[in-house]
Amino acid sequence: MHYDGIVIGAGHNGLTTAAYLARAGLKIAVVERNHRIGGGCSTEERILPGHRLNLHANFYMGMGLSPLLRDLELHRYGFSYIEPPVQQAAAFRDGTCVVIHKDLDKSCASLARFSKQDAETFRDLWHTYCEEMRPLLVSLMYNAPLPRDQLIDRLSGAKGKELLSHAQHDLFSVVRKHFVDERIRTLFTSYMHVITTENVPGAGIVFPAIFANIASFTLPVGGAVSLVHALTRVVEAGGGDVRSRSRTAAPPAWCSTTAASSAPANSSPAPSISRPRSAWPGRSDSRSRCVKRPSHGTGATTAW
Repeated sequence: MHYDGIVIGAGHNGLTTAAYLARAGLKIAVVERNHRIGGGCSTEERILPGHRLNLHANFYMGMGLSPLLRDLELHRYGFSYIEPPVQQAAAFRDGTCVVIHKDLDKSCASLARFSKQDAETFRDLWHTYCEEMRPLLVSLMYNAPLPRDQLIDRLSGAKGKELLSHAQHDLFSVVRKHFVDERIRTLFTSYMHVITTENVPGAGIVFPAIFANIASFTLPVGGAVSLVHALTRVVEAGGGDVRSRSRTAAPPAWCSTTAASSAPANSSPAPSISRPRSAWPGRSDSRSRCVKRPSHGTGATTAW
């Protein structure tokens, strides 16, 4: 069989690459040497029948801002997620707990039980990185990197200089830069490990991007593998194949929120897939549609 390209490795990165190529009109083969596809995005029945566990990735951080949701129209291929109102927490041996909510005031109230100073710092960081500078951070993440001198020139404002000041720190000292309470430091230090960065001087520059998504943890409906199967359907809709040592023609029924087969890329739009209620502000319905990425500016010409 003839293919326009071959992608080696059917993890989420390989499948995302193949899906983009398929949407561009290419016939792609993805080959995986392991018995299952998905890499770190795997969900299996390991303990009891009917009880599925995510083997590595449990949540997708900042998924709602990722361009691939819109670019690949993943809602048409069975992918959806929920945004829990309670996002994360750290429980300690003395019975206390620090909780981060999607609601800013609730998060600050939780932090203020241990440190009013840290609660105010959290509020300031929220306004800076979750609101004011989020378009810039999203643009930097999903566009080709700028040369260092150009980046520094465009980050010439006061907020830009504050962002760049994180480059003086490693993953741990950057947390101590902002917070004073040890419990709160413990929680935010754990966040710094969501990316594969060594704890070396300069690594602290990732703090603003991580904080910008501090309340954007999403849970994929059907488990982490649901993203893998949606991407697979995109590839197959373009005439391609995804093959592993033991992969069957179709994923298990529980992996999909819809019984429909893969929609061809040039077909008319399919109805959005229903999903459990999300934590969107102002939503009162018990069922809501798949999330699509909101539009945003590139921030490329703004001096922050």
